[in-house]
Amino acid sequence: MEKRSIQALIPKPKSPGAPLMARQAKSQGLLTHEQIWSALDRLAARAQLSPSGLARRAGLDPTTFNKSKRVTADGRERWPSTESVAKALAAADASIDTLVELMGDGVRHDTSPPTAIRRGDRVAVKTSDGEVIIGELKRRTARLLELAVADAAAPGERTFAASDVEWIARIVWVRQ
Repeated sequence: MEKRSIQALIPKPKSPGAPLMARQAKSQGLLTHEQIWSALDRLAARAQLSPSGLARRAGLDPTTFNKSKRVTADGRERWPSTESVAKALAAADASIDTLVELMGDGVRHDTSPPTAIRRGDRVAVKTSDGEVIIGELKRRTARLLELAVADAAAPGERTFAASDVEWIARIVWVRQ
């Protein structure tokens, strides 16, 4: 049996200083790094705040949305967490729809045909007094909205006048 050194089995970089591991191609997902950060910058400006001011108002570290923290020293894109985005939206008194509208050129970009919210869908509802409720849609008419509330502290059904609902969004569940 022929003896070979371990060095002969290790691939050599194509050029000096090049990484040995191949980089994965950037995915062509629904959102880009630039879109989400631009939307957060526009959200801050809309609230008449700097990105640091928005982070501070949201109860986050003031440097959370700094431009210097959006890309790591080795060039990897750093994305804001969903919790940070949610807190920023609440601090700016904005909805997820507002964030979508602020992406790109400030024009709403629909990535798929709109889906009607139907009975049985899990939804998030924001009332005009600022309360956000998660539940299952039981009934929706021009005048009222009935939910089976998923809140462990106060389960049951709640009814809202349609005029008291600021927005409603369908929750899409993903299983792995």
